[in-house]
Amino acid sequence: MSAEETIAAGERVLGDVVFKLSKTKDELKLFVSVEVKDSFIPDSLELNQIKQLFSDIPNFHEGVLKNILEELKPGNKLEPRRIAKGEAPITGRDGKLLLLVKPFNGNFRAGELERVDPKFVRAFDNIEVGSIVARIYPPTLGSSGKNCFGLSISPTPGKPFLAELDAETLEKREGLQNEEIVSKTTGYLVVVQNKLKVEHTLAIKGEVGFQTGDIDFIGAVSVGGDVKKDFRVEAAEEVLVKGGVIGGSVVSRKSSVVVQGSVIGDLIGAIRSGSMFGATGFNSSSASNVSEIQARTSVTAKSLENVYVECGADLIVEREIRKSSIVCRGAIRIAKGTIIGGDCKVVCGLEASTLGNSAGSDLKITLLSDIESSAEYLELKIKIDKHLQAEHALELHLGPIAARPGRSHLVSENHISKTKKLLEDYNRLKSSRIKLEEEISGLLAGAHFNQALRVNVLKSLYPGVVLCVGAICFEVETVLEGPKTIEFLQVEQKFEVLELVPVLCDLPDKC
Repeated sequence: MSAEETIAAGERVLGDVVFKLSKTKDELKLFVSVEVKDSFIPDSLELNQIKQLFSDIPNFHEGVLKNILEELKPGNKLEPRRIAKGEAPITGRDGKLLLLVKPFNGNFRAGELERVDPKFVRAFDNIEVGSIVARIYPPTLGSSGKNCFGLSISPTPGKPFLAELDAETLEKREGLQNEEIVSKTTGYLVVVQNKLKVEHTLAIKGEVGFQTGDIDFIGAVSVGGDVKKDFRVEAAEEVLVKGGVIGGSVVSRKSSVVVQGSVIGDLIGAIRSGSMFGATGFNSSSASNVSEIQARTSVTAKSLENVYVECGADLIVEREIRKSSIVCRGAIRIAKGTIIGGDCKVVCGLEASTLGNSAGSDLKITLLSDIESSAEYLELKIKIDKHLQAEHALELHLGPIAARPGRSHLVSENHISKTKKLLEDYNRLKSSRIKLEEEISGLLAGAHFNQALRVNVLKSLYPGVVLCVGAICFEVETVLEGPKTIEFLQVEQKFEVLELVPVLCDLPDKC
């Protein structure tokens, strides 16, 4: 043991023998070196005498003292030997942050346990208001030790974890054994060193496709590029797509969808707007890769082609709607563009530069009541259609017996039981359909129409375009030049061509 590693700890004298003590700087190890005077008489000391000299030192090493005794000779010098050892204190554990949710680190690379399905990467966890996103555990004090003389050594306590929280989105709350970090908003967690924040808007720099997978977020989403075919962006708040939607899906459960580019589908998919639309004329559940955009309020796009659209408020399109099917609970507004082909169901009216084209493409525009555009009504209509299809199939099997079941006794004995079973199924379906029709009648009893049911044509309306309210329809045989308003007069129950007047919504929450 070199002199630099130890410090003097006194000396003890027993007759002609000097015992010099030294200790390590941490006081955990005690060493003794020995100087024997020339006047020392061999065998004049006993082990008990040396042990008594060091009796104040707990747990001294008796074997070392015995070896020293054996080597005591006049003028001899013994190198330092360790005769006692202390117990080091246990340093306290530092405080720590335990995350209870997966934060977003800015990329969508899937780890081993992060890919939920082939198209969805669990890149982050959605956070609700009041969610506990993390816990801060306090430091521990540690345990005391003992130095080589048996005296207590205080431990070094652990360092607290100093979290820096964004005051607008996170707050601390005292738990039973720790501090809890609670979210004050919805979004995803961002952690940079000791700084924590909840972001409400998820900004995706590029496109949504194989690199990102599907997106499901509790706040708002901004997509810097396109939403590619068969990929889905779903958010609770507004969704902004700075590119286009190319056969993909975009959903806003509580707000609007804005697509700065074009939306192109194949009518296998759907652009649906508003989570209140649980069912449509398009049976989305039967398609494996449905293209849809949903927004509780409005949908805005540059153009729509071959897509299905539903809106909870206005549908605003800049250039063109082509061969698309639309259900809109507000107004359809395409003042500088054209609607060619397809089917539009709208509550508050429609305004377009041009309807149809010179080729006579079929376009049907139906002005609906608020009930007729609701999810409940549309779902009942789908069920009734399915019942009618099943009834028709059974009628083909039963032939004239469907209309005259009393003639079933004319069927041969080999087919009587099967015919009775088919008749039971047919009657059950018919009875169920009648109940569904009664439900629809009940819904329609409380239906409200927009006060003014108008379709505005700013430039031209071509033959092939049909406007309907219920069973009453309007169409032209020659081109109708605008600007004109075709309004349905509810008292007279007829359409009339008027000079241009604005399309207005007077039903609540539609514009």
